[in-house]
Amino acid sequence: MKYQDLLQQIAKNKIAPVYFFYGEEEFLKREALQVLYKKLVTEDQKDFNYALLYGKEVSAGALIDQCQALPFRSDRRLVVVQEIEKFQDKAKLLSYIEQPNPSTCLVLVAGKLDNRSRKTEFYAALKEYEVVFWPLFKNELKKWVEQKFRGYQKAVNPETIDFLLEAVGPNLANLDSEISKLVVSLPADKRVTLAAAQKNIFRSYAAPVVRLEKAVAARDLDRALLALQDLFAEGGASTQALWIISQSWRRLLIAKEMQSQQASPGDIMKKFNIKKFDEQREFVENLPKFNLAELLSKHKKIADTDLAIKSGRQDPLWALEHLIIDLCR
Repeated sequence: MKYQDLLQQIAKNKIAPVYFFYGEEEFLKREALQVLYKKLVTEDQKDFNYALLYGKEVSAGALIDQCQALPFRSDRRLVVVQEIEKFQDKAKLLSYIEQPNPSTCLVLVAGKLDNRSRKTEFYAALKEYEVVFWPLFKNELKKWVEQKFRGYQKAVNPETIDFLLEAVGPNLANLDSEISKLVVSLPADKRVTLAAAQKNIFRSYAAPVVRLEKAVAARDLDRALLALQDLFAEGGASTQALWIISQSWRRLLIAKEMQSQQASPGDIMKKFNIKKFDEQREFVENLPKFNLAELLSKHKKIADTDLAIKSGRQDPLWALEHLIIDLCR
């Protein structure tokens, strides 16, 4: 199941005796563990009903003893094993998993696992208990942000969410921190507006140069113009902005040419050295927004704008704004 499915099950009190957490998104793993902890453990009982263990350190006997122990004044105990891939005696633990104690919720949390490890008998036995934590897709990320605000009893509109994602980026820990800061800065407001977010948000996670490149590649006019304004406000030069736009456009052009020659997405990612999963996904999502003919025809307008600025015929900010409008519309 996915992270969202797990939250729904916990809310309905449908908690399994075993969970196997794996995947790249560590923040969501921590968040899911917090939800389980709040559901199953009270602070006055945590010494009796909660155990945090590490795979490299705990023996099979000690782990199974923790799982077989009865809860104290509660229906369930919570036992969490971090770095389960480092646990040595998986065969003994496998025998417990086949008949788990219904009054214990055992959560096995994996770090990085290669495909070969995933095919072993131990992980195959965990298949029915696995919860996958992959980086969220864009629509899932927007829902996650909205739910975060809702948890603080704050409403937020789509424009504000888009701005937050653009300013901070997809890192969940950074987003969580910025959402908390926004909420603290607006204690009396029931709705977080775009203006309030723009005034209060800490933007160093995504500098204007990065946001400008991403916005042009995504054909997002509003965010591209906002990033350009921020770049100039911070003392950025027109030559810098034009170089960013030119590089972003050139990369799109080459990628489209490679697509026309039947190149695979993997070959395109390798060409531009795009390794991070979220960046790969973003690039693949952006490519269909352009066609090769328009990329070629508008490429000349970048050179024309460069000449107009260097010759002094046009104001740099005005010229760049009109170039971005032309490229993104």
